[in-house]
Amino acid sequence: MEWNRYAARSSDSLMAESRAYNEWAFFIRPSDSLSKMLHYRLQYAQRNDWAVWQQQFQEQANSRQLQAELEWLKYRQHPLHFSFTYRTLSARDTSWLMQETENTLLGSLNYQGRFAHGAILTGLYATLGSAMEDRTEYTYLKVAAGQGSYQWIDYNGNGVEELDEFEVAVYRDQACYVRVYTVAKQQEKVYATTWTQSLSLRPEAIWSQSHGWRKVLAHFSNTSRFQSQLKKSREGVAGASSPVGVLLNPFVTDLSDSLFRSGNLQFSNVFSFNPSHPVYGMECSYMQNQNKYMTVNGFEFSSEGNFRVSLRYRCMERLTTRAFFESRNTHAASAYLKAKNYDLKGEQTGVS
Repeated sequence: MEWNRYAARSSDSLMAESRAYNEWAFFIRPSDSLSKMLHYRLQYAQRNDWAVWQQQFQEQANSRQLQAELEWLKYRQHPLHFSFTYRTLSARDTSWLMQETENTLLGSLNYQGRFAHGAILTGLYATLGSAMEDRTEYTYLKVAAGQGSYQWIDYNGNGVEELDEFEVAVYRDQACYVRVYTVAKQQEKVYATTWTQSLSLRPEAIWSQSHGWRKVLAHFSNTSRFQSQLKKSREGVAGASSPVGVLLNPFVTDLSDSLFRSGNLQFSNVFSFNPSHPVYGMECSYMQNQNKYMTVNGFEFSSEGNFRVSLRYRCMERLTTRAFFESRNTHAASAYLKAKNYDLKGEQTGVS
């Protein structure tokens, strides 16, 4: 409990800086002997806030919070941590405090797994929460020549700097503009989810001294990683045929759906042969990245894919030859700046 009362000396009336609150909570947790293998905590808390209204203390708002936390420590190779928080905040008098009841949700899951003496490694980190998504806008500011990243090309010849007339500068002396982002006052309630998962296969960890087909497999390794960061419209989730499934599903392949207000999808896979061999080796990688964000003028979307194969061979003690093949595709789309929509594809080979 805290009670801060500030009054004017002349009239003894309460000043606007006066504040007070009352908070209480209770929790449940295991005994010390059990906590070595399993740690959990359940807690409920309630808080009431008072502020000055018409020269006297009035209850401003109250909040209730339920929190759960679980940590599994029995197996050192498989630590698991889970947390969940639900909070509701409501105003006691909406005519005074113009705020609707607000419900906040936040949860996280973290797991790290190690199997077969390190031959298989996996990890998972996931979060879920309610948030507010800002609409952004950007403009270009002129700076000293060579200090920026963009150049202005007056395509229509009207002498006015328009958003779709700025390009990435090819030459350094033409880079006279920088892009500046600002946050607009428009906001939207969303659910924010994050899902990061990785899987690494290293047969060498257990079969490096084996023979036959196990020895062959020990020369290979593979690492995969997937990350999803999504912000979904609360109205879209509530109106879906399966709201829980739509909310929790992180495996999305297309961000163009109106359900997603913004998001980032990343996937990468690296397949290697003899990654640590001193004479020769091979690596094959694939990466895919998608982005979507919301501006005051609509949505902007971009994606990039890359496939690369590289070979190396040490033909002499101090001479190593490398060859590679790379294929890349880039896509961009804007709801407002149609001139910025493009699809680019390219291939490249080289020897060094």
